[in-house]
Amino acid sequence: MRSDATDMAGPGNLLLKIWRRYGRTIAVTEAHLGCTVDEQVRWLMEMWEAALGARARGADITAVTSWALLGSFDWNSLLTREDNYYEPGAFNVFDGHPQPTLIADMIRELAAGRDFDHPFLSDPGWWRRESRLERRCA
Repeated sequence: MRSDATDMAGPGNLLLKIWRRYGRTIAVTEAHLGCTVDEQVRWLMEMWEAALGARARGADITAVTSWALLGSFDWNSLLTREDNYYEPGAFNVFDGHPQPTLIADMIRELAAGRDFDHPFLSDPGWWRRESRLERRCA
């Protein structure tokens, strides 16, 4: 089971709680989900919208940053092994030539103050689906 059935506070509410508690400028850094690109887009958009929402409610949110713009090797094992496992970031540099990913397109649009609309965003992320509550028995 990935989660229990309790109501999720959501990142926007958590950002507000942090702001109210500490009263310090907040930067949401390394917003990333190690998953498929569709889920990564959903996650980054949820973090972006949460930051904007908290900001509209008074929190001093100064930035939302994406994780590892150039990707990372072996981060899935916290660098405890050299498996040559590469996970792209906003750019895929696996072959030595930076290629923008969908996340790069998303960052470019959001940073320019434009909406980012993509079919992936019409569905909720797995963390918002009822299936997250399913139990699987061996």
